Amino acid sequence: MPAAPPLVVTNAVQVTLGFALNASTTMVNVLAAIKTGTVVVDQNLANNLGATIKSSWTSNLAPLCPSITALNNVGVRDLSSPSQPLFIDAGASVSGTGTGDSLPGSACCVVSLKTALSGRRYRGRVYIGGFTETQNLTSGTIAAAVQTAAAGFVQAIDSALQTHTMRLAVLSRPAFATTVTRTVTDSSGNQNVVTHNRPSRPGAITQVQSISVRNGIWDSQRRRNGAGAGSTFMARPNVTLQVA
Repeated sequence: MPAAPPLVVTNAVQVTLGFALNASTTMVNVLAAIKTGTVVVDQNLANNLGATIKSSWTSNLAPLCPSITALNNVGVRDLSSPSQPLFIDAGASVSGTGTGDSLPGSACCVVSLKTALSGRRYRGRVYIGGFTETQNLTSGTIAAAVQTAAAGFVQAIDSALQTHTMRLAVLSRPAFATTVTRTVTDSSGNQNVVTHNRPSRPGAITQVQSISVRNGIWDSQRRRNGAGAGSTFMARPNVTLQVA
């Protein structure tokens, strides 16, 4: 049996942003959208979203990124049924317009996504990187301009989706039912068998209600092992945008 069921969630669309951080390093953001009306997920949708999202990145984040950072493509895939194709926009890449050396590719500003529900299944994070060294303050924290621009860019993505009867959302994957049996044997040879049953779980797609940068601590996409990993959720928001 496979480790996870197919990623099929009713009314869900996957949105991917493909970045180049330099000649050999890429970064991919995988986002989700919920359908609020009839949506045809095809090449035309990918091209339209690609044009709008690239324009938003150019106006929000490009001035804070070096020229070797680029948003190469925007892709969309319908998740309402299995094995649907990924449509990638045909527009040209857009590059950073800032000056200076690049920060390490793993250094990211984290944008938090909050829905109307609580729990891990209903919260999301977007890791945005590719900035110049000048965006790292002498205190080792993120410049306010980056925090504002990162939240603004994600808000712009939601606005772009809204024009196509979708909204930015948090996706939780479906899961099979599992049974795990654990046997513990002590030094005398006595055994204790414990069985844990976990029921199956359907996938879910939940609309985002607020978009925020919770603090100015750099985080990392690499297992979230940066300095901000322990405090990103608990810290008081620096920039918060309520989603209409």
